[in-house]
Amino acid sequence: MSAVIVEETGFKGMWGSGLSISAAMGVRDCNEASWTQVLEVLEFISDRTSIPLLLDGDTGYGNFNNARRLVRKLE
Repeated sequence: MSAVIVEETGFKGMWGSGLSISAAMGVRDCNEASWTQVLEVLEFISDRTSIPLLLDGDTGYGNFNNARRLVRKLE
């Protein structure tokens, strides 16, 4: 819902905050949500909006290989 409000307000892009995504999932912001769980949330956002979304992927989701797989899925 927040993503739709952001877009309707006229913003040109969104920030996919790791803290916000974790809080929405009911987990701590310390890599408890897997990259596949985060990807699922982003897919819901992407399905409802058309503006760019910048993801907070600061943890790398465990290691380089996981981060690389996430980037490929996001492309």
